[in-house]
Amino acid sequence: VVVTAAIATGGGTLGSTLTAMTNTSGVATFTNLSITGTDGTRTLGFSTGSLTGATSSTVTVSTTVASSSACPNQPAGYATINDQPWDTSPARGIRTSQGWIDDDGDATTKLQIITDATSPYQPSSNHNVVSALFNAGNPGGSAPFYVYRPFASTEQYKSLYICMYVKHEAGFDNTNGNAMTKFMWPAGDQVQGTQVFMAHEGQEMYFSVIQQGAVDRTLGANLNTAAARLDGKRGSWVRYELLLKANSANGSANGELHVWLDGVKTHQYANVNWQMGSGRAWQSLAWNPTYGGGTNPIPKDQHQYIDHIHISGAP
Repeated sequence: VVVTAAIATGGGTLGSTLTAMTNTSGVATFTNLSITGTDGTRTLGFSTGSLTGATSSTVTVSTTVASSSACPNQPAGYATINDQPWDTSPARGIRTSQGWIDDDGDATTKLQIITDATSPYQPSSNHNVVSALFNAGNPGGSAPFYVYRPFASTEQYKSLYICMYVKHEAGFDNTNGNAMTKFMWPAGDQVQGTQVFMAHEGQEMYFSVIQQGAVDRTLGANLNTAAARLDGKRGSWVRYELLLKANSANGSANGELHVWLDGVKTHQYANVNWQMGSGRAWQSLAWNPTYGGGTNPIPKDQHQYIDHIHISGAP
C-alpha cells in the first residue's frame, strides 16, 4: 500500500518525497524527508487511508550550520544568522530572502548575479556569485554601493563569526596611490554606528581590521604577515574568517579579534577595546567597499566578487 507522510505537530513544511510503497513485509521506507521552518520540535504522521496511522517520535529542527570544510574555524555552538548564496541582488528598500537591504539604490546597477564555475563554497553546488563593479573615475573615498544585513533582536550576539569567500579580479588596483580600500563594516550597535571596518591596505593588500572614532587603532597582522598579504591572490578566491568578541564595556580592553585567511591564522588579539553600546552586541554587517584612503580616482572598471557570506553568533 502507499503510505503518506505529513507534519502532525509543530508546523512548518515537509519536503522531498512524501509517499512510499510498502514492501512485501509491509514496511514503507522514507529516505529523503526534509523540514523547513523555525527552530523547534515536530512529530510526523504516517497514513494509508485504510490502516491505523502512526506518529513518529519527536524530531528537532535546528538552524543549519556551515560544514567544517566550508567555514572550519566557527566555534562550536554558534547559531546561524545568515547563510547567503547570492541568488538575488539587493534592491532599494527591499530585503532579499536573506535579509540584505540596499539603502542607497546603487546595488541595482553596481551588483550583478553571475555564474562562476570556479566558485569554491562547499557544500553548496550553487555557482552563483555576486559581482561588484568599481566604476572608473569614481573619486577616492567613495563607495560604489552600500548594502547591509541588519540583525534582528534575536540575532544580536556578543560574539560574531563571519566567513566569506571573496575574489578580486586579476589586475585589481587596490589604491591608485591611496592608502587602502575599506571592505566590510560590522557595527557594534546602531547608535555607535560602523566604528569598525575591514580593509586591504596598500598595493600589497594587507588585510587588517581598523577602528575609527573613539579608538583609532589598526589591528594589523601580528601572527603571519606573509599570509595577510593578498596582492598575490588577485584573480583567486580567498576565504576570510573573522571572530569578534565584545569587550565588557567601553574602556575595558578585554575584547577579542581572530582572523584566518585561507585557513592560516593571521590576527589574534585578546585586548581589544571595541566601541559599543550598553547591550555589547553586534547589530549588523555592511558591505560598503569604499575605494582608497585618499582622493585619487578609481583608474579603471574593476570587480570584486563574493561567493558566499556565512554569519553566526553566540551570547
